[in-house]
Amino acid sequence: MDYAIICVSSILFSLQFLFHKNYNDKYGSSINASLVFSIYTSILGGIILFIIGYFFVGMEIKFTLFSILLATVYSIIGISFTIVSAKALDKTNLSIFSMFARSTTVL
Repeated sequence: MDYAIICVSSILFSLQFLFHKNYNDKYGSSINASLVFSIYTSILGGIILFIIGYFFVGMEIKFTLFSILLATVYSIIGISFTIVSAKALDKTNLSIFSMFARSTTVL
């Protein structure tokens, strides 16, 4: 079972770059297009995590000032990464980009 989860997560992680590349080919790599892509993926991810947490784990919605600060910093970093990724995908191919993006994700 553990190997199946690792395989599925690897496939989904690689599909993320494929969708990002297709989005950039269709809408370009401008800052506006990158922000729209980031907003859509964040909303979709938030909805999925909320559904999983609420229905399967019994999550309660709580937050503190510190958690809001961390979420803001994380969002700024994520949006910056999306903008830089869109520009990088214009200059290089998908395999090289995904190799370096994966190495920075681990750090």
